[in-house]
Amino acid sequence: MDDIRLIPCPSCGGQPVVLITPAWPLPVLQIACSCCPRRGPENIFKPEGDRAFDCELLPGLAEVRRRAADAWNEGADYYGGI
Repeated sequence: MDDIRLIPCPSCGGQPVVLITPAWPLPVLQIACSCCPRRGPENIFKPEGDRAFDCELLPGLAEVRRRAADAWNEGADYYGGI
């Protein structure tokens, strides 16, 4: 994957982590702070190689990862912000 850089948490300066939850029916990617409750928006994506969700409307993992990083770096807060 391309090199995506994440800035420290805008709330506390903590290290961001990328969380991927294999939720049914679609997985969710979210960036969260490892030190405080701050989280970025939840992003669903099309599982690789899954024909059941072979839909042009769902982005792939690489696109969702880029979007989530952009939102985090711009300070978007989903919930739990301080």
